[in-house]
Amino acid sequence: MAETQTQEAPAEPATANDAKPPKSGERAARRPAPAAAAARTPVRVTFTDPDEWLAELQLDSDAVETQIVRTAVRRIPADAGAGMQRVDVIAGYVARGHVIELVTVCGVDWHTDSETDRATTARAEDLQSAVSRLCRELGLELRAGRFGALE
Repeated sequence: MAETQTQEAPAEPATANDAKPPKSGERAARRPAPAAAAARTPVRVTFTDPDEWLAELQLDSDAVETQIVRTAVRRIPADAGAGMQRVDVIAGYVARGHVIELVTVCGVDWHTDSETDRATTARAEDLQSAVSRLCRELGLELRAGRFGALE
């Protein structure tokens, strides 16, 4: 009867810093995953395309914290002339500790009741209506405003 010998596996290093680099031709061992996902740094993910953001909201609907989505119209004075404003729609929600935000330009408002002004206003209203409609479908509450800075 042949004798079999067993060899003990080497002890695991005490910490990841104690691990030795792999020898040539060996694969490096995977580092352990972070202890808690909550320890990750929160980030702001910004979309400029409304359709992409709406699709993302639909995918994240179960993860939206406090079930609140915020939306606002922002008017920024434009450089080109007195009284002219760039009109943006901003919408956002918090999912898994991250702010997922839409910031999209709807156009320019010259305050002249021109076709350009009406098209800008219509685009902003249509986009806010699309956000509102999707929130209702997903059972999310729509509120005014914008989520603040991440710290």
